[in-house]
Amino acid sequence: MSSHNLWGAVPWSEEARLAALAHFNILDTLPEQAFDDIACLAAQLCEVPMAQINLIDAGRQWPKAQAGLALPEVLFADSICVQTIRQPGVMMVADLRVDPRFADNPLVANAPNLRFYAGTALLTAEGLPLGTLCVYDVEPRHLSESKLAALVALARQVVSQLELRRALYDQQEALRDLNEGLERRVAERTLEMLRINELLQVEMRERENAEEALRHAQKMDAIGQLTGGIAHDFNNMLTGVLGALELIQRRVAAGRVGEIGRYIDAAMTSANRAASLTHRLLAFARRQSLNPKAVDVNRMVISMEELLRRTLGESIVLRTDLQARLWQANTDEHQLENALLNLVINARDAMPGGGQLTIRTAVARIDIQQDTLAPGEYVLLSVEDSGSGMSAEVLGRAFDPFFTTKPIGQGTGLGLSMVYGFIKQTGGHVHIDSAEGQGARIHLYLPCHLERGERHIAEHENPSPPRALKGERVLVVEGEVAVRTLVVDELRELGYATLEAGDGEAALIVLQGQERIDLLVSDVVLPGLDGQQLADTARQHRPDLSVLFMTGYASSAEMCAGFLDQGMDMLIKPFSIDELALKVRKMIERARP
Repeated sequence: MSSHNLWGAVPWSEEARLAALAHFNILDTLPEQAFDDIACLAAQLCEVPMAQINLIDAGRQWPKAQAGLALPEVLFADSICVQTIRQPGVMMVADLRVDPRFADNPLVANAPNLRFYAGTALLTAEGLPLGTLCVYDVEPRHLSESKLAALVALARQVVSQLELRRALYDQQEALRDLNEGLERRVAERTLEMLRINELLQVEMRERENAEEALRHAQKMDAIGQLTGGIAHDFNNMLTGVLGALELIQRRVAAGRVGEIGRYIDAAMTSANRAASLTHRLLAFARRQSLNPKAVDVNRMVISMEELLRRTLGESIVLRTDLQARLWQANTDEHQLENALLNLVINARDAMPGGGQLTIRTAVARIDIQQDTLAPGEYVLLSVEDSGSGMSAEVLGRAFDPFFTTKPIGQGTGLGLSMVYGFIKQTGGHVHIDSAEGQGARIHLYLPCHLERGERHIAEHENPSPPRALKGERVLVVEGEVAVRTLVVDELRELGYATLEAGDGEAALIVLQGQERIDLLVSDVVLPGLDGQQLADTARQHRPDLSVLFMTGYASSAEMCAGFLDQGMDMLIKPFSIDELALKVRKMIERARP
């Protein structure tokens, strides 16, 4: 079939396009971090679960990088991206199922059941399309103009990365020709270095353009700003950990072990502060690993009342108006407590001369879509103060990170941002009603738990971590050597026999053997075979095998929660030896006949 019949009226020839693609020597290569990072950034920026960098070869579409999915190459007949490079600009299809071009596409009609698509061509300097940068969703949606502009900027970054990769490849080829003479080698290397320098300058300019597009995209997860805001504190905490460990190392080497306990305590204190800071940042970025469960919001407010009164001081009157027989909320109770405390502190600071603060609970019924709040029933937690209120300008920036009206040194501007991030991540909504001189009313809409009746659960903690009962055997699978070694040592300290593997393939060799294994402890994200695939394959050989997943990412935790079967559980990093001991003992006891 001729290129004219294949592509129709396009301002380029297929021969020139394929020659340009071949020039980059990129097809059928291994994954590369630079391209994977751009795909992940595209998915995060557009707030969709999936993204790809695709290259269009003769008769096929080949994925160079993927985030959120793992598709093989597809033929032209099944390619959505082929349509994208036929036209200028961004191609966005709000619902693929209702578009006659794609309704019968196997990627739409079958797994992964794509519904939304937005993509833009990867154009060379000569205007030749090499492929696409595209994002997907399994639900119909639209992208704002700012997000589409950012997607185009990221596509230029992909092309810059391709050109840089090719330049580096050319440099390596030149170095292999050293036997052709020093003069020619020096000249070629000089030319290549000049070209690389020029490409780096272009990449830096394109990166600045992409960052500008990110700033204008109305996203609340401004991770770059957060990083700048807390780098100093985090480095201080790392200094505390490293300094204490170095002193311990020196004291042990010198045989002076008398004060080691003090240095260990100092290191653990700094490490715990760093973990706490990370959790607070992840709460703002809406990437924190949450532990949602049924929460009696009334009981939580009552249990915090004494703390809140002490926080407010004597000049502010605290009142509560709690709806009787309130439904339970489906949320993380610890993070909700932090959110309520944040709101109370903000209200206190808005009433320096004293006043009244009221905490209310109710069941809210939403009949029509409001902002990002879907219709349905919610548990409503409100904090109302009689303070100075907010102007329209302040109200418009209330959730911006590091925005504060307080004097320097009296506020970080992260309080409301973290509340916003947590509530959004839990599936709820935040609304502020305020005007200058009229106080402020902040409403938290929390999703209802499926079991809406009140429920009281007593939780008891063991005074010491439970140990192994009869030397049970645990297989630990973790790609990070330091983490794997630590988990193995902790389990041995608790009396368990252990086996270990650095990836899923190595673990399967052990699992397919004859050794008794009472529990599989595996990270979710592994090189090659991931944690879920490992567990599924392992249970084909050992149907009753208990599996404990470990993860430090919210996206992995949410994904993991979706495939947890009977005999499976999850442990969020970082965790203490006590938490590990309780979880392992609980799972082993549960598996006993």
